[in-house]
Amino acid sequence: MVALAAGMGHKVATAAVVAVQFNNMFVVGHGSVSSWNGSFSNATMNSRTDILPFTSPVDGATRFGPNHPANAQGNVIASTYTQLDGAGTFVTTSLGTTTSVFGSNRPNYSVQSFANGSRLPIAAASGTLGSALNLPNGTLLNAGTTIYADFSAYVMDYNKPADYWHDTTTSLTHQVYEGGTTSFFYQDGLGQYQLLSSYAGSVMELLNNYSTGSTVINWNGTSTAVNNVLLPATLQFGVFGDNIQDTGILPSELNTSPYLGFFAIASMPFTANFDLDNATLAPEPARLLLLLAGAGCVMLRRKRRLAC
Repeated sequence: MVALAAGMGHKVATAAVVAVQFNNMFVVGHGSVSSWNGSFSNATMNSRTDILPFTSPVDGATRFGPNHPANAQGNVIASTYTQLDGAGTFVTTSLGTTTSVFGSNRPNYSVQSFANGSRLPIAAASGTLGSALNLPNGTLLNAGTTIYADFSAYVMDYNKPADYWHDTTTSLTHQVYEGGTTSFFYQDGLGQYQLLSSYAGSVMELLNNYSTGSTVINWNGTSTAVNNVLLPATLQFGVFGDNIQDTGILPSELNTSPYLGFFAIASMPFTANFDLDNATLAPEPARLLLLLAGAGCVMLRRKRRLAC
């Protein structure tokens, strides 16, 4: 099959979808807020506003009325993480101390943020290409090439009904994290890490079923041009056990209302499917200006003819 590059006349030979399985993607959930609307014998928890999900994403939605189903489970914390980052961009370090503000000792951690993909290879998930990846700009990655993944800055707006709501019919709590960036990298012949593809402003939706203790993840992202190539992709996650656990406390967030300070590091394996059938060459900025200028001249000529 032959695809026509967007906005240009280049013909691009395409191949099948190339999949990469990532088995060690570690995610940091933080920015925890209270979802408890019952009595809780803890002064710190009770001092925070209860931010329950809405009951519907339509206009006029109200906060969930009954006790949130998460609170009926004995193995989860009565809170919701509002921010998701990759372990390579949101780095926690144990302070070697504990806090007992929640009734039991938990380790305290400091945190430092890094740019997406800046700590390769130790801080990113990795997988190998199942088949060769031949991009429209001539870049060729052989089968077996290691691909690295990292992501950052997914945020759930807990005051937006469409992003945080509980479906009483299905018992699913929807948590939509927007504005994130997922990026993929490879190592060139000189040992330097190169950006393969990136998806800024992508969306990750978590469907939490607290009755079964499982979480389904849906991801959607639009490719941004990397070396003039737009490479569409889909991410497929498995079904996870409920990950509303805590690894420790971030004092920096504990001291910032409405956050509770809990954070968690969880493994979220996934498969990335790179869609070579729809990979295209993006117009270079200079060429795009020439194309626009040419189009403007054509329109001007047509106007002049009509005026005659």
